[in-house]
This record gives sequence, C-alpha cells and structure tokens, in this order.
Amino acid sequence: MVGDKQEQTAEGESIALQAGRDIININCNFSPDEVTRFPNDFFQKRDEADQQFQHNARNFLLSVADSLKAASIDSEKLRDPDFQMAITDAVKAIGRKGNKGNPDLLTRLIAERGSKQPSDFVGIVISEAMQVVPRLTPPHISFLSFVHFVTSVTITGLIDVSGLEPYGRKALVFSSPAFNLPEAQKRHIVYTGCCSIIKNLGGNIYDHLRKVYSQFGCANEIEFANVIKSQAPSFREVVRQFQKEGLLSCTLTSVGQAIAIANISNHGLKLDYSEWLK
Repeated sequence: MVGDKQEQTAEGESIALQAGRDIININCNFSPDEVTRFPNDFFQKRDEADQQFQHNARNFLLSVADSLKAASIDSEKLRDPDFQMAITDAVKAIGRKGNKGNPDLLTRLIAERGSKQPSDFVGIVISEAMQVVPRLTPPHISFLSFVHFVTSVTITGLIDVSGLEPYGRKALVFSSPAFNLPEAQKRHIVYTGCCSIIKNLGGNIYDHLRKVYSQFGCANEIEFANVIKSQAPSFREVVRQFQKEGLLSCTLTSVGQAIAIANISNHGLKLDYSEWLK
C-alpha cells in the first residue's frame, strides 16, 4: 500500500506481511516532472520487488510453521513478544533476501528458540544468532561450523580411530566450502560478532586432538596424524586443512557457536546447545 498511511489488517487466522516504509514502499508524492528522472521501469520493478518480498516471506513463514509443529515447542513461548518479534525480524530478512538469507538455518534456530529446552541465556544467544545469519554467506557459516567441529566437538564411545571416519565425511560436506576462505571474508565474520581471530596465536591441532582422543594411545602428534591418515582419511583432510590455515587462532563467540551448532545439526550431526552455551 502506498499512500498517506501505511496500514494493513489481518483477519481470522491470517498474518499480515507488510513491506512498509522500512522495506520497499516509500511515498514521496513525486510530481510528473520528477517521475521522468527515474528509469522508465523503475516503479514497475519496485512493485515486482514488493511482490517477491511477499512471496519469500510467505513461503518462509510456512516452513517455520511446519518446523514449529514438528519440534517440541513450549506453548508459553508463543506468547512471548520477544520470540514473536524474533520471528518477525527473520521473516523480514528472508522477505528481502530470499534463499541468500539462509532460510533453512533460520528455521532451525527459530524451532530451537521456541523449544522447551533452552535456558534464558541460550534463548538470548539464539535470538542474536538469528539477527546475524542473514548477513552471512554459506561459506561464512561453513567456516564457523568448520572451526567448531575441529576445536570443540568430541566424538565419544569410539573403539578405534576408524570410528572418526563417518563423522569426518559429514564434516567435509559442511566444512569444505570454507576452505581457504579469503582474509577479507574472515574479517567480515569477525565484524558480525561471531568470532575473534588473533594472528600468530599458534598451536598444533594434531597434538590437541591426540590428547582429546588419548584412548588411541598415540605417543605424539606425528603418530596421531599418520594414524588418522590411514584409518580416517576424511577426518584427516578436515584436520589437515585446519592446521594449514592456522585456525587455532580463531575463537568462536557464543553467537558463532549457536550458528555452527545449528548448521552442523542440519547436516545430520545433532548437537546439544547446552553443551557449549551454559
């Protein structure tokens, strides 16, 4: 609606999705002479953009509805204005950006935010993560997942090193888009508040993991590297790339962890937020 007032009502069970002044429609009452200063199809394209916004927002909201139904949702949280506003912000973001706003990841975060499990702190972190996700590209999200998997995820109950391989294969899928990510893009991830990177903060990830998986009895990092190379090659490839890029210099914030956990969970490795967000 373009005019002196920006109003929209929803009847029955419908939800109003208004592009409004802050998204697309701006009523400036241009004179005929002023209109001629714009490209011929400018206003037509704005109308098309508005229609695309509504289409993106509607489809996303429907996917959110399906996700909320499938999850263990706390009905009281549906009354929470903060939760509802978080959903509204996500709908606006996807309305504007479509698939480039990472709707699948946002849908998972919304379902987790509305579940019965999260503490107040986890809820705050997830809400912040929902604000950040539309400002990241898939490789940025892969980067956070890559760092979190290698530094913070421990596979328990393993009998031998080969047990790491199935997890390594999944990790390659969600990590490889971030391999050799340009420094400028890493700085953007830092800017969004997802991580910090301290250059020249060294360390050997093989030695770190050797201690994490001490049950394998490797005497040093070289032995550990050789063992995973032969028995868990996919896992080794993830670790090798991590060491090559010196990513022990990267530390995720709670927001970065929440995004990584959601993305890794979307790739079949279900992680519990409460293990890291306490």
